[in-house]
Amino acid sequence: MKKIKYDIIVYIGTVLLLLLISYFLTSLTRDEIWNYGFSYQMAHGKIPYRDFNMVIGPFYNYLIALFLVPLKNYLFLFSIINSLLFALLLLPISKKLESSYFYFLLFLGILPIPFTYNTFLSFLLILILILEESKIKNKTIFTGIILSLIFMTKQNIGILLFLLFFFYGKEKKKKFFSFSIPCFIFFGFLFYHKIFFHYIDFCYLGLGSFLDNFSIQLPFLLIEVLILWFLGRKYLRTKDLKILYLIGFQSIAFPIIDSNHVLIGGIPVLYYFFVTCKKKEYLKIGKQLLMVSFIVVFLKDLPFSYTTIDSFIKYRRTNPGFDSYFSNITNYVKQKEQEYHVYLLMSNAYLIRLELLEFPNHYDLINRGNLGTNQEKYLNQIQKNCQNQKCLFILDHDYFRKKQRLQNDPIFKDYIVNNYIYLETLASKDQVYTNEK
Repeated sequence: MKKIKYDIIVYIGTVLLLLLISYFLTSLTRDEIWNYGFSYQMAHGKIPYRDFNMVIGPFYNYLIALFLVPLKNYLFLFSIINSLLFALLLLPISKKLESSYFYFLLFLGILPIPFTYNTFLSFLLILILILEESKIKNKTIFTGIILSLIFMTKQNIGILLFLLFFFYGKEKKKKFFSFSIPCFIFFGFLFYHKIFFHYIDFCYLGLGSFLDNFSIQLPFLLIEVLILWFLGRKYLRTKDLKILYLIGFQSIAFPIIDSNHVLIGGIPVLYYFFVTCKKKEYLKIGKQLLMVSFIVVFLKDLPFSYTTIDSFIKYRRTNPGFDSYFSNITNYVKQKEQEYHVYLLMSNAYLIRLELLEFPNHYDLINRGNLGTNQEKYLNQIQKNCQNQKCLFILDHDYFRKKQRLQNDPIFKDYIVNNYIYLETLASKDQVYTNEK
């Protein structure tokens, strides 16, 4: 009975801490809005790959969508659902970490984006590490099922980890079927909704252009090298499958080697360090570094700013001046939609659409590598749509900044600038074009 009470206390405490970190301490990011937007649309019956584009599997977003179905459009609910889900995954982790668990949670507070499919994957991998250490019956089956969930969430990580799982050791039939059966159900879902080939196009065939996003933040490249050096030395000594999983998971940082991806790749590594480290002085130094890092990240952005306008992101921590920008751009789009078909060819398109209670579409997420293999069809569709109606195009100001590495695909900027008429530049420096002379 005492053990159950303790687990409940740990669970509730974890939920509250995750909610505090995710909604009130870390700043709003586009990735958070995109993840919420995917789940929000699924909760309202929209079908991924057909009604909107994404380059990952839908499992994580459908899991969140299940709980969003009866709820209204509030980002806070997204944080609550994730906090409840992640705290549940963290419960067995807390039992393994014991006194180090608090410091493990501090590390989550350092992440630029606490709630994403990538973080979800890192916790699933830790569950596999726990299974590997356990004596539970049929753990091979459970591991195969978890790996299938990883595959259905992010296909490249799932395939890589499955190959390590399959070729290392025996029980190959059991490994194959435990992984394959959930995947066949998933493929059945795709065929049922007639989106299997859309899924292949977005998530596999179109990823060649995703490599154009390759970027490096030098400090985090060095951190990644240290992580791989640490894991490589460990594997040479132990030949342990768990370390191969951890090494394989580091591919999550490619092709964007930045703070978010490298730190998320470090979550299961930190767990492994806490569980296996025998030297108390190393543990002490690691905990002190985590404490200092959390405080530095917490203080560097003071004073905090929060959204106070009546919005679906109300009370979310944002950058100073965000309220003014957000009010102006959403009011502008709302006004123009009375006369024009408005294309939001900008990074904040999802944010604006969701605020206006509209469902985002393929034109609202135009990042490189997110449009499948035939990008030209989107331009052809614009030309067709705008032959018989008035169209307005808002181009992200990043398109016009010098020496700026664009995340948005430049084909849209080039096409609009060359084929339509400049109208005005907004206070946000976004440029507006129209097909109306």
